[in-house]
Amino acid sequence: MTTRLQASPAFRRFALVAALVLSLLETGVFVFAWRLGLLLEPATDRRAALAFVALGSALTLQAMGVVGIAWTLMAWSRTTLAHDSDDLSLEHPWREWRGRWSDVRHAWSQRGWLVLELHGHWRRWYVHTGVADVEAVLAVRDHLPPGSWLQDGALRAHLARTVLPILLAAVGAGGLVLVLVLQALDRVLSAQQ
Repeated sequence: MTTRLQASPAFRRFALVAALVLSLLETGVFVFAWRLGLLLEPATDRRAALAFVALGSALTLQAMGVVGIAWTLMAWSRTTLAHDSDDLSLEHPWREWRGRWSDVRHAWSQRGWLVLELHGHWRRWYVHTGVADVEAVLAVRDHLPPGSWLQDGALRAHLARTVLPILLAAVGAGGLVLVLVLQALDRVLSAQQ
């Protein structure tokens, strides 16, 4: 007998509305910036032109981040886990995976989400189970290989080992890019004077 685990229809609607709101807000920001560019002519002043290029680049990077958040929210809300006693499958609109229970490296449940890490894959699968669906999570837990279910101290240590280095590297790279951009702008502005 195959059992399916997926987000509730209410959560799916919430994710769709949130993604649409994010997209509309981002469209509004771009329309505002476009209108601002039509009203101001930076071509006569080199510093103003450089500021417009920097603003456009920052807006583009920011938009990529917002669209990525909306895409991730939609993917998470549509992720389903189907399983029986031997096999399991994970899928959402953009990717899918099928395998055996022994392919699960680590799994845990946290704040209404079931998280699975698979051998040979660097991305995790997140299935929204809701806080009340404890029986379905326990059914998944019963099929997992010994030692793959993480909780309490083992879960905190695993997350610190896997998430913290990426977070620190991103903060360091962002700080380095900011320093380099500020130095480049300082050189350009000092060369004009």
